[in-house]
Amino acid sequence: MRMAQDIMDIMDMPKMKGTETKKGYEITPEYFLVIALLSGSQVYAADIELDASLSTEGIAQNVKRNNDTDLSLQTITVTPQLSATLQGRKVAANISASHTYLKRDSDALSQENNYSNYQAKASYSAIERLLNFTAASSLSYRPPNSGSLISADFISNSDDLAKVKNNSVGVDIQATEGDIISTLFNAQYSKVDIEQNENATNSGFDSDNISSSLQLQNGDETNILFWRGNVNYQNTKRDNESYGDFESINSSLNIDAMLTNWVGLRLSAASEKYDTSSVTSAFSNTRRFDSYGIGITLKQSEVRRLSITWNDSSSSDDNDESDDSQQFLGADLLWSLSNRTSISAQFSRRFYGRSANADISYNSKYLRSSVQYTESVTNTSRLLANSESLGVFVCPVGVFDIAECQQPDTLEYTPDASESLVQFSENVFELDDNIILRKALNGTVGYSFSKVNVSLNLRSAEDTYIDDDRVRESDSANLTTSYSLSRKTNLEASLKYLKVKDDLAVTDGSSTIQESNTKSASLTAKHALGQYFDTSLSFSYLKREGNSQIGSIFGNDYSETKITVGLTYRYK
Repeated sequence: MRMAQDIMDIMDMPKMKGTETKKGYEITPEYFLVIALLSGSQVYAADIELDASLSTEGIAQNVKRNNDTDLSLQTITVTPQLSATLQGRKVAANISASHTYLKRDSDALSQENNYSNYQAKASYSAIERLLNFTAASSLSYRPPNSGSLISADFISNSDDLAKVKNNSVGVDIQATEGDIISTLFNAQYSKVDIEQNENATNSGFDSDNISSSLQLQNGDETNILFWRGNVNYQNTKRDNESYGDFESINSSLNIDAMLTNWVGLRLSAASEKYDTSSVTSAFSNTRRFDSYGIGITLKQSEVRRLSITWNDSSSSDDNDESDDSQQFLGADLLWSLSNRTSISAQFSRRFYGRSANADISYNSKYLRSSVQYTESVTNTSRLLANSESLGVFVCPVGVFDIAECQQPDTLEYTPDASESLVQFSENVFELDDNIILRKALNGTVGYSFSKVNVSLNLRSAEDTYIDDDRVRESDSANLTTSYSLSRKTNLEASLKYLKVKDDLAVTDGSSTIQESNTKSASLTAKHALGQYFDTSLSFSYLKREGNSQIGSIFGNDYSETKITVGLTYRYK
């Protein structure tokens, strides 16, 4: 009965009803999800799949701290999990929820904790291949300090976890088969709520995000004049008055007039505008950058082209009345070497100086690989509301175990409602809502063949905090692999590395450096006992060191070993 009650408590998400306002009722994302499920099951023929599991683990944990004192802890966890998937002609939806009960004992403490997680998403195709509505809702836990991304979880350093709620609704319009013009439009509203643990050093925050994008380009009948225009708008209402609201508008237009079959004249224009309402922010008022250029385009086909332009630019800042005008050389490359290999890159200039974006990918039946470099002006709310899709494995929604995932059979594979793309690594960023200039290099490799699954992710990022005078650098590596010994037995292994370096400005104009280094390794054996039961045995080791002021409950320098024995009951 207790398990049943726990599951009911999990499913009692933020109240699934309209929120009363002065004008009536505001439909919440959770309400939309329920309506999608109900409408899909009542109006359209749909397949519904229910899965449930109950897992229990016993963990023996030993922590050796820098003062040479050992800390031994014994922990028992009980985790019921329930998921429901609906797949219909017009409606697709998935809801998965879990609850973790944790009891920890040691010589120094004894405590009990409860953690609930859920994620849900739904889509409704109002007009096939034209109009689509989406909604999503999630509750998860994440360390507020990026240096604790590997070392903080329910078992180790749970006191430093923040509760992250993310709800969103959106609409997509696609009219891509026009003879004269092709259109892509999407709009999304999301609400991010960060609730910090009372023992955490950072404070929580709420934010509301509105984003929209419009892409217009020539239709299929064009053979001389090719053009593409983009407009992207984002508005983040931050509850911290010292930060203020954050608004950005980015637009671009490229026109290629072909003089021959493969040589054309290019005209280009781009504009970006950033604005905050805070009077104390370094980003206050408005920053604007505009550029115009002319050049040539070499075009072999739609997927093989190179454009080079000479551009004139102007940059303005309300805090600085001077107008910074510069000329620069820009390039735009899209080149498909084969059906499986492609390169795209852009070199330009923005308000902060020279900029670049690049994406190189190679894919085969068993291998997925990509290298991406991106530059963006963003904040935590936007990173959480628009998570990166860099996945190389297809996994059931809510599953992050590589042994239960696989490579798609085709390059055109689209995950259904019960699946998601997972890259087996996490994006490194702080749970604050500062505006940051993020420059990130990310490389992923995924391999799946026969009995072996392998995923490798390498990431390096530099975040310049514009509201605060500081720079944060992070380098991470994540290698996960699984091997099927038999139909019932799997071996899994992982290696993780994370280095975070903070360059903090101090009052006298100088700076101080804080660093943290974390390494971890784990080995897990899983064996199926019949149709319903799975057992597991895991060994893991973690070492953290550095001088960061924000460490775990074990300090900045410590090592940790864990032995975990688990038993899972699954019902389908």
